[in-house]
Amino acid sequence: MHYQSGLLALLIATSLIGCGGQSDTSSVQMRSAQRTQGGSSPTADDDDVVLPNDRSQYLIESKESGYVITNIPDDGTSRSYSVLRRVQFADVSLALDVDYSSQIYRLYQAAFNRKPDLAGLGHWLAILDSGTSLVTIAESFVGSAEFQQLYGVNPDNTLFLTKLYNNALHRDPDAAGLASWLRAMQLGLTRAQVLVGFSESTENKNALAPTVEKGIAYVERGVNYRPVANAGSNVQTTMKSTVTLDGSASTDANNDSIKYEWAVINKPSTSLNTLSSVSASKPYFVPDAAGTYTFSLTVNDGVRASRPAIVSVSVSAVPIAPIPDTGIYKCSQLTLSVAQALYLAGHTYLDRDHDGKPCEANDIAVESPVIIPSTPTVKQCWVNGYRRKNGTYVHGYWRSC
Repeated sequence: MHYQSGLLALLIATSLIGCGGQSDTSSVQMRSAQRTQGGSSPTADDDDVVLPNDRSQYLIESKESGYVITNIPDDGTSRSYSVLRRVQFADVSLALDVDYSSQIYRLYQAAFNRKPDLAGLGHWLAILDSGTSLVTIAESFVGSAEFQQLYGVNPDNTLFLTKLYNNALHRDPDAAGLASWLRAMQLGLTRAQVLVGFSESTENKNALAPTVEKGIAYVERGVNYRPVANAGSNVQTTMKSTVTLDGSASTDANNDSIKYEWAVINKPSTSLNTLSSVSASKPYFVPDAAGTYTFSLTVNDGVRASRPAIVSVSVSAVPIAPIPDTGIYKCSQLTLSVAQALYLAGHTYLDRDHDGKPCEANDIAVESPVIIPSTPTVKQCWVNGYRRKNGTYVHGYWRSC
């Protein structure tokens, strides 16, 4: 065994060019594959913190002296930590020991070409914390049904490496790198060790660094997290258009099923609207009045309820083509409610002073008898003259109708 390890190390140091086509990449990968067989865990001095609110309610800043966590809703109250390893929020946990915890994240990306699910990452992170080596964990990945579905049940080494290049590094293998890995596998490097070599390669680390640098979300075993409501984006629309609210992006870190509870916070005073359902993930309504509608969404996993999420719907009146004044409707002969209904239907001439309010006293005062020429044109309507706010007068005229 010592002879084989020494031979592999010599081969790595002297002849492998590697994954990235750069002189150091393959040797770094191979050394990583061997070094991580023994595993390592965080020191006992690292601090774990439990906070009562959701992750979104805190600002976490990395300082030279450690971390500062600010509770945003609580008047910006802050607390400093000289060392901070993991933080458990109400809705999810966050690993800040990124150099260590990201080993699992990178292993998922290299093996399956996807980011880890929260529960899976938490499961394997706990196993890594227990002292199990990364290579031993990689052996479980290689033996999984998902791995076999991606790579085949028993692919030859060339196919295995090609797919690993594709999934981990998102490219085809370069000739020198492929030859180096094939030679190492012929000398005894296992597929789990190769997988770790790719996951811990400089190329893979650099690609994922922006994703993990601010912490890695995960689910701890045995912790019931609070679900998170997502009421969707604010909406702008017009009256009589169907509006569908969307709470389907609400989440539960434990993957528990959730129930929805919508509520109307406010709506225009003249609106009689209700939602089609207060318990559906996507309820709808048809606005019957212009103005702002505000809704809240709370989700519940049967044990814990989320904080409410808020969404607003801004509704404007549907633009209506003005109807010519033919003298049929006069403010002096209409009730205010009828005048408002006619105005919304297009009889905008009832608003003589153009303030958006038909048949007020000012409108009645300037209302003049409609004088229609004695020889009307077929399919033509007479538009009665009116006076603008600036005092200019618009004479009556014919228009198509």
